[in-house]
Amino acid sequence: MSIRTIFGPDCPGRCKQGTLATDNRGNKKMNESRSEKELLEINEIIRWIVYGKDLLTPKQMLAALYIRNGETSLLPLEQKFKIKYPLFEVDRNGKVDFRSSEIERYIPLKKTTHDLEDSYSKEAVQAAEVAMVKHFLLTVCPSEVYTKLKFDAYLAQLSKPKGRRINKDEPHTGETKMALTCLDVLTEKTDRKRTRLLTYARKYLINHLSTVDLALADIACKSAVGVLLAKLFTEGSSIDILLHCAESVDDPNLRYKIRRYWLYSNDSVNTILRWFGDSAVTSEITDTATRAWVASVASEAESDEDLMRPAAERMAVHFLQEAHSESFTKDAFLFIAGFVNKVSSALLNQLEILAEP
Repeated sequence: MSIRTIFGPDCPGRCKQGTLATDNRGNKKMNESRSEKELLEINEIIRWIVYGKDLLTPKQMLAALYIRNGETSLLPLEQKFKIKYPLFEVDRNGKVDFRSSEIERYIPLKKTTHDLEDSYSKEAVQAAEVAMVKHFLLTVCPSEVYTKLKFDAYLAQLSKPKGRRINKDEPHTGETKMALTCLDVLTEKTDRKRTRLLTYARKYLINHLSTVDLALADIACKSAVGVLLAKLFTEGSSIDILLHCAESVDDPNLRYKIRRYWLYSNDSVNTILRWFGDSAVTSEITDTATRAWVASVASEAESDEDLMRPAAERMAVHFLQEAHSESFTKDAFLFIAGFVNKVSSALLNQLEILAEP
């Protein structure tokens, strides 16, 4: 399927990246014919295709849209692609992707989506204002000129609110929003839909966070990430989700990978510490105890120890105070031992430094 077929006849075959935004061509028809909710869904799907580390199945994409919008659509996604969202398809591997490999380069970045007219206001022009302008134009313009210049259509367009447009986020904000979705999956109560994205969230949270240049990401998105990051590492239920603390998980290799990810290697921890070191990230954390914990994590020399201490304490509760399978009990002990070893190694290093002449 050609780009002209997907975007409509207004899109010239030779148009370059960005012209869809500046010339109001190409996706203009979809911008005007789709509801705000539909445009929100389109942009969310675009974000997952552009910045996702894996393409999603239709069920996973529905879960992502549910997390974003808080509701589900009655129309199956595959049907929406055929009827309403021709940018997308379910490919031969059963994954949601662009219908054509060329499509992404014709989608404008969000910061360049609105033209000069949009930059003044997103509010619709009032009917009385339109009537006043129309009266003036009819007074000064011959009727044939008024008709030829299609002033009625232009004035009708002014009456519509300038809302959401089809676009893609710039990379650092896009990656931040992807991390935010991962954090939502890991910190909110697990339901049937969120479960579909659990594996993705655990696997790629750090990947999304590490890709972001904090100086370039949207401030509101960063602060939202900060709130959920603090929750992820301090709230027992969130720690359980992050560390696979479920009786049904009986996989020693997976448990080892979790310990390696968070205890035996510093890469993941250092990524979290980098985020907590940004003032915008922590600006919306309001709970006094949590703010004190974040401040400690961000400033102390043993910040990695402080970051993982709540997780180790949570594992200690599982190990000492609750009845679990032998396999899980063993893994809880190994996690605690790994944390203690990490703390001991750091302490020995400090003692060696102090002992140097």
